[in-house]
Amino acid sequence: MTVNERSAETDGSLYLPWQSIEALDQSGYHQDLFNFLTHLLTDHPEIAMWDNYISIAARLEKSDEALALVRAKVNDQTLPPNVRNDMKGHLSQALLAADQVDEGVATLREIIAAEAGESEAAFKRLVATTGTDLKEAEKQSSSTERIVGRFGDHAVKLARIGQLLSRKDWVEEGSAAARKAALQLCHPEFASGYRRDSLVSKVADLMLEIGRGPDGEELFQQDMLTNAKIVPRHQYYLPRTSNKALLGLVALYSQAERWDDVIQLLERAPQWGVTDLVQIVGEAPDSGSWHEVQVPIGVDVAKALAGKGRSAEARKVLDTTMDLKNGSDREYELLLKLGGTDVMERLDLLFRRDQFEERPLIWKAHLLRMAHQLDEAEKTVRAAIAIDPSDGEEGPGDRMRAYAVLADVMADKGDTTQANTLREAVKAIRISEEGDRFYEAGLLTRGVKLYKEALGHFADAYCVQSRLALRLSELGRNDEAEQHYQRAYELMPDSFGRMESHCFGCEGAFRGKRAQSTAEKVFTALAAKTPNKPQIYYLLGYLREQQQRYVEALPFYRKAVALDPDYLNAWKHIHDLREHIALPIADRDAAALNLLRLDPQSKHEDPKLDQVRDLRALWEGTAVAAKVRLVLPASIYPLPASTAALNQAKAQNERLQNSESAVYYYGDSGLGTVKGPFTPGEVIARQKAVAAVAVLLTTSVAISP
Repeated sequence: MTVNERSAETDGSLYLPWQSIEALDQSGYHQDLFNFLTHLLTDHPEIAMWDNYISIAARLEKSDEALALVRAKVNDQTLPPNVRNDMKGHLSQALLAADQVDEGVATLREIIAAEAGESEAAFKRLVATTGTDLKEAEKQSSSTERIVGRFGDHAVKLARIGQLLSRKDWVEEGSAAARKAALQLCHPEFASGYRRDSLVSKVADLMLEIGRGPDGEELFQQDMLTNAKIVPRHQYYLPRTSNKALLGLVALYSQAERWDDVIQLLERAPQWGVTDLVQIVGEAPDSGSWHEVQVPIGVDVAKALAGKGRSAEARKVLDTTMDLKNGSDREYELLLKLGGTDVMERLDLLFRRDQFEERPLIWKAHLLRMAHQLDEAEKTVRAAIAIDPSDGEEGPGDRMRAYAVLADVMADKGDTTQANTLREAVKAIRISEEGDRFYEAGLLTRGVKLYKEALGHFADAYCVQSRLALRLSELGRNDEAEQHYQRAYELMPDSFGRMESHCFGCEGAFRGKRAQSTAEKVFTALAAKTPNKPQIYYLLGYLREQQQRYVEALPFYRKAVALDPDYLNAWKHIHDLREHIALPIADRDAAALNLLRLDPQSKHEDPKLDQVRDLRALWEGTAVAAKVRLVLPASIYPLPASTAALNQAKAQNERLQNSESAVYYYGDSGLGTVKGPFTPGEVIARQKAVAAVAVLLTTSVAISP
């Protein structure tokens, strides 16, 4: 049966499971998929498979054929305008990836110009539906939101490319269009705030970067006003508040050192959805780039308080922030700036509470170096590196900070050779981070060039080798990619600690049959050569998971924790295997109890203690963990306007509950609550079997004569 015949049997539309396409792609059926997609997309260009097609074409070195088909569809006047516009997007993507930047950007600008008109027309149609049929209004809202959101995303992309290539005209054109799209989404007729919040954050970040802070401020303010004005489309729901815009405004004001504005937002804004800062102190604004680590609001509030001379309050807020979340270097910079006689003691306490967060050791080593205690500084920073050598969870500019500190220590000790080697390693990471920015903007070929440049500074960085291998594979240069895959896998065991975090760009290091085959050979050889290194067995288990061979992954993880009982990440993977296989009870209990022992505050994993069968061990483990379990203060900074708004909403809700228009939901910030302390008795009571017995006993008492 042909594609057209299959379509004719239905309503004329086709559904293609992209998961199946990707599975076949990763299994090595590139040529068959290319042939299939060529025929499919020739007849049905509206199907969202062009990204897969262009990628597969690159791997088969058939990009010219793919480009020819894309160009043909762009110029096919028989296609609907929206399909042809989509085709232009794919054409732009392919051109930018191949470093044909001028033509790629020209096509992108055409798309933006067309989408500007389409967005304006759709927006007018949306406004015209006000007061009409509810179903039609919701349909129009959803459709317009997609159109305007796509317009904004393309505009941000143009501006980002302009930033990277120093083209001010592209930056101005893209940022102006992006601002227009974001403001369009800040209209009460859009019932959903998700796409609006996301685009506003992207555009506001862009405005800050190009020195147009007031425009970013305007966007956040409009977002807030929209959330306050939205009229619920269902009588059973009250408007959901959102403080994402407030978080963004705090970050913006902090960057501009507008301390009074930060404090006024806290005290006068009714939209926080909580009564005290302690309930959101660890939250951060959305990022315009998903791989960048954002600073918790507590840091910016502490800065503002310190800026107003309220140092004691600042330290209280910062301490609470770091008790809850202490993985951002901005927190430690502020701690050292605020000073005090207990800074070193504070760093030691943070590390005792979480021995898998390396930041306290890094900054302690910095202080020891400043005090000329060089041997102790070296010992401390090397211990930090051992926890997570790849340091992948940090954002650009902060990754590998431990190596920078160690370089300074070794230079002070007179070992200039080692200091220079370490500095070259850090430089390589910074260059690769710049490559990430190019890659994220779609400039794939230029990104690969930067990765290669990074290797010229330090070839033994697994993350750079992995990035380069992935990108070369995506560009179809498989023989080159395989060399870098092999080197990355050889470096991995020494680059992973008990707490491993993949850096941005390395998450797909085992993607595809060819990469997995190379990894298999390398890890098997390393296991024979160094049979007592737990990281090798961890990596073999990780590889089996990527191959979806979950039963085979378990023995490797068992071997890793047998060699190193404190291997947190191996225990995490054993714990999570329950989602895929019938994990033996002994393994389930061991994983949960060891995670409780190693990470008593559940900062890195939240073990399923309610499923532990060994109640004695659960009681004893909880008793030990409870001694170091964090208890946050009830209040660190009251939010009076927000408290008043919540009380008013609660009163309104109570009044309506007895009416015909009962309210089933009043949305708060949606940011979660702080986990409270727990006792062994509380944990045992929540264990599933115990809880079930308690219910049966209660029921039995209730029905007994």
